[in-house]
Amino acid sequence: MDETDSLELHKNLATRVAERLAKRPVLIRFRQPSAAHAAGQVYKYHGQVVVDIDPANCASGQLRIFLHEIAHQRLDFDRLLESNQVIAPAGGVKLSPAELAANKIAISPLEDRTNEQAAAWLSWSDVHWKEHPTWSELRSRLISLLFWKS
Repeated sequence: MDETDSLELHKNLATRVAERLAKRPVLIRFRQPSAAHAAGQVYKYHGQVVVDIDPANCASGQLRIFLHEIAHQRLDFDRLLESNQVIAPAGGVKLSPAELAANKIAISPLEDRTNEQAAAWLSWSDVHWKEHPTWSELRSRLISLLFWKS
């Protein structure tokens, strides 16, 4: 994958893919998440899904993070708590090592399901992106995800 490519260059397409996979409207922002330790973060704010993706990641990293965060909100939307973190400054929420460890234990069962769903989407794009050879690999992967079988 051309690592100089980015989801931000394909924001409209990425939004369509997110909404297709999530089955609800999604706002995607390309900024460091409010949680300083995170590469991506999903929030529910006034019933709206907001996904932050750190643009400092390479294209393949952005795709993996994007799919992971979309899987969170698809699988766990009803469990997501309304959060004001969405309006916190980028990197503004800092957790201590103890808080990070406690948070990891609390969400671990959710992470397993989320990782499985994200991996299924990534595998789908691994198989189908070459059906769209005219565009960059990242754009082709996004297009292939519009045809996910769900």
